[in-house]
Amino acid sequence: MLGRKEPRTPHSRGVILEVVSDALREIEGHFEMMGFSSTQESTAQAESPDVTPENEEPEDIDEVEYAEDEDSGGDTVFEREEIEVALDVFLSDLVRKKLIKKYKRNKLPTLESVFGELFGDDHQIIKPVKRFEEHIEGYFDIVGYEDMKIAYGELTQIRDIINKELESYAAKQGTFGEGFESKATKD
Repeated sequence: MLGRKEPRTPHSRGVILEVVSDALREIEGHFEMMGFSSTQESTAQAESPDVTPENEEPEDIDEVEYAEDEDSGGDTVFEREEIEVALDVFLSDLVRKKLIKKYKRNKLPTLESVFGELFGDDHQIIKPVKRFEEHIEGYFDIVGYEDMKIAYGELTQIRDIINKELESYAAKQGTFGEGFESKATKD
């Protein structure tokens, strides 16, 4: 069938959300080890074209941005290979929990295709996932500081969407923080 791709997984929505949420911690941890924090996240979200923080004034964002630029000196770069390791662990977690099929060696699926398979191509999470991938792509296997900062903001947006959906799912199920455990989430 042609048209938009719908999620194709036998797992419940709650299981998908919980497994993705847990696996996403690996990527978040990698960014935190590289020195990215929530103050940088708000700046990155402000720079993203589809994101406009409602409670922040532009002058506050500029102050944070200038301070970070002075600290980084504009010379900080990151090796794409380091990011790929965190992405591989994320994807391996999804394979181990049987949310996605095992991928061919040296041929990682895109995050956009994985999230499309799990949530559907029209889901709101696809746009920040796509922008995240664009910013970590790099040039000659090097990713610049500004791209990493923006990617971290997109990652935080992905986390926010998953957290909201987890809360919504739990509210519909009449549970919060329980009832998500299944064979797929156990090691």
